[in-house]
Amino acid sequence: MNAATITGTHETTSQREEYSPISHLAHICWMSHWKEGLFGMLTVAFDASGHPTQPVLVVAGFIASVEDWILFDREWKDRLAYDGLTSFHMQSFAQSSGVYRTWKKDEARRRKLLADLTGMIFKHAQRKFGAAVVNSDLIALIDDDARKAFALSAYGIAGRGAAGNVDEWTKENPAERAVRYVFEDGDFNKGDLMRRMKEDGFATPIFEPKTDRPGRNGIPVPGFTPLQAADILAYEYMLAVERERDPKFPTSRWGHVRFDEMPGDIGKFTVQDIGRIGGHFAK
Repeated sequence: MNAATITGTHETTSQREEYSPISHLAHICWMSHWKEGLFGMLTVAFDASGHPTQPVLVVAGFIASVEDWILFDREWKDRLAYDGLTSFHMQSFAQSSGVYRTWKKDEARRRKLLADLTGMIFKHAQRKFGAAVVNSDLIALIDDDARKAFALSAYGIAGRGAAGNVDEWTKENPAERAVRYVFEDGDFNKGDLMRRMKEDGFATPIFEPKTDRPGRNGIPVPGFTPLQAADILAYEYMLAVERERDPKFPTSRWGHVRFDEMPGDIGKFTVQDIGRIGGHFAK
């Protein structure tokens, strides 16, 4: 699905000289050669949905070239601006809370925005990745001391699992390029993810805000918009896994069905998987 063409007289992001955190990342990695670096790097943006106190935690996201993410950033911001929004948060949108309170009874507007945003993801992202952990299984199979000693929180396991899926894909597709892992800054148990990725030989993860936030000395830190796309994916699959466990709910949602059309998998750690993890670290 292609993103809808937006008409109107508002000024587009491409017409503004606006700072892009994505191109800034390329500058950091390649200095004066950053434009060549655009074509030699893939960036995967991961966000989490759920919490250690909830039944399920999912880390999921999309991979694309830096060049595609820059184009995505411009289109995403322009589409949100068309509806008077500066960022997108899936849980608030789904629950018609916060800035979406007045949208609750306007189903046509809601469907249009979500369809347009999803279309942009399909237009620019290459593949989806992710992993889900059922918290009750984790608590039952790995004792509290082991979870703390070996950084085995649901977020650490799911994030490491999602990164592992990317790693396996690049090994199976040797023509693919180096990957940078970007996670949303502020997710619970961030330190566990950093430790698990370091000890398992992954590149150091990069943490970015999902939306604009105040920075030091009053200079704002811009949000990394691909994380807002990852937020939609993680939310939809968190609900899907939760509903698998409760037969009174239908398992199919429009977003979940739509994202199933994209290449890639959102894996779920089974009881056996978690048992093996616990056994490995108990030795």
